[in-house]
Amino acid sequence: MPGFGSSGSAALDAEGRVLVSNRTELVGGEFSERDDFRQVRARPDVHRLYLSQPLEGAAGGYSMGLSLMLPLADGGFGGVVTALLDPD
Repeated sequence: MPGFGSSGSAALDAEGRVLVSNRTELVGGEFSERDDFRQVRARPDVHRLYLSQPLEGAAGGYSMGLSLMLPLADGGFGGVVTALLDPD
């Protein structure tokens, strides 16, 4: 699956577009169909830390995603900040 690889971090807007990332090639990319984004969008809670299922990177290997909801000023869903952690 294309994306973050085995590790990385990013902030995505409410539509799943990457606003900022430690991997500049991802900025502007669209990840709304990734399970880790959809999980937060489906059940937004600013007080919850979300843990993804194991994700297989494009080069092989697995990682886990930790995500937090980014709230709008009114408390609604504004996007996601996520970090993929390489178990090694």
